[in-house]
Amino acid sequence: MVAVLRELLIEDHKRPMGKRIVFRPDHGQKMIGDLGHLGTLAEWANAQGAAWIVLGPTAATSLFTPRPASPYSASSRLFQDVTLIDIGQVAGHELLPESGAYDPLVDTELLDLDEIRIRKLRALTGLFRLRRESDREALDEFRREMGDDLAWFATFEAAERRYGVRRNWPPELLDGGGSAAARWAAAHREEIEFFEWCQWVFDVQLRAVAAKGPGIVRDLPVGVTPNGADAWRWHEAVSPAHELGAPPDYFNPEGHAWGLVPFDPDPLRAVGFEPIRKAVRATLRHAAGLRIDHAFGLFRQYWIPRGNAAADGRYVAQYAVPLLDIICIEAYRAGAFVISEELGTPPPSGVAELRERGFVPLEVLMSDEFGIGGRGAAAVTTHDLPTFVGCWTGLDEQLLADAGVQVDRDFASRARRRLREYAGVDESASTLTAAAETLRTLAASDHPVVIVALDDLLQVGERPNVPGVSESLWPSFRRRLPPIEDLGRESSVQLIESVGSRR
Repeated sequence: MVAVLRELLIEDHKRPMGKRIVFRPDHGQKMIGDLGHLGTLAEWANAQGAAWIVLGPTAATSLFTPRPASPYSASSRLFQDVTLIDIGQVAGHELLPESGAYDPLVDTELLDLDEIRIRKLRALTGLFRLRRESDREALDEFRREMGDDLAWFATFEAAERRYGVRRNWPPELLDGGGSAAARWAAAHREEIEFFEWCQWVFDVQLRAVAAKGPGIVRDLPVGVTPNGADAWRWHEAVSPAHELGAPPDYFNPEGHAWGLVPFDPDPLRAVGFEPIRKAVRATLRHAAGLRIDHAFGLFRQYWIPRGNAAADGRYVAQYAVPLLDIICIEAYRAGAFVISEELGTPPPSGVAELRERGFVPLEVLMSDEFGIGGRGAAAVTTHDLPTFVGCWTGLDEQLLADAGVQVDRDFASRARRRLREYAGVDESASTLTAAAETLRTLAASDHPVVIVALDDLLQVGERPNVPGVSESLWPSFRRRLPPIEDLGRESSVQLIESVGSRR
């Protein structure tokens, strides 16, 4: 099994240099549009010789207002965010009355995720009524393939759309597996079928994107929201008195509290690790690879008593061996490889266990850990760190300080020094020259995969996310990227050519 995962990566390394490029819309499609835009990106990336596109999470998020901005705030890791559906690809969209047609928001600096959700669901509801009978055979086949999981999730979505956040639901619905919930589902069949149909539409569109050339590497979020679908279904296996996070570090000197509910190790084992197994299998659907967010969480997780400061948390050991086995088995079945994000403090023997199983480490040039392995998937930055422009110019520090966010200037200085030394340029070099030399050096290195964020190809200065910082200080995961057409600019072409050339 390990050999198969390694072979997949090594075989790709034997292709021409350009085939090692991976384009990463680092924060999911929320910054660039929907699955239609992703299809356009896939066609462009294929023309550049990219091997894969690494996505942020596309997992379902809550329907109630205000909607979490982070795509890592998953309601369910088994199903998908239907607001990413491209309405224009659904047959019959042109027949929608003006009052029900989808009118995309294109004139706002920040994405209004609540308004986008309202408009998308309104248009999808109209399309479902138009398409319900003609799509029935295909939907029935999809239902058979997805099994009870789909009916369960669609029931949750229907209830959430009707009643809002789960704590406000009728008491008889609070137990996801109870007979009262089954009776409610029978009485609301059309509402449930709508959400089943939405998942089928998403699946059809994602499959079409995956067929365009570059393989899709999908992202498995580290946890789920306390009022979401997975926590409803497996309520006996979660620990609602705690939230997941991380201790203080250079990402955030005050520590991290993510608002996600952890699965309690013993109850999780009692249900055969079903929530994890099904989440991994779902995320590998139509995928060439899987990125494990916070992979060290497979060994231990940082639990914070809900309502306390992040520094008050403690590590809780996990059943790492069965969790690792599940990921390897599902990846083997899917013919996929696994990239593990290994930032943060490694647990004892954790790195060795991941290497033994063939997980490919994500090595981030800006992080202090870069270069330890030297044979992983190399990236300049991640969605939790500055963009290249932000780091090189000092713009990131300025923007954070102006927003009232605590800035780790020592880390920023170390990251800039690493960029200079790795690229072989001095601080007088232009941002474009420094970025091009950095990518050229990565392409010539022993790293079999080079990940290039769209933020850097488009020379964006603002980072997409500041971990652990409130929306009032920084609008994480809500900033728009420039149009995809800007990838044709001379500066973007120069950066692409840098990745595809040898020294």
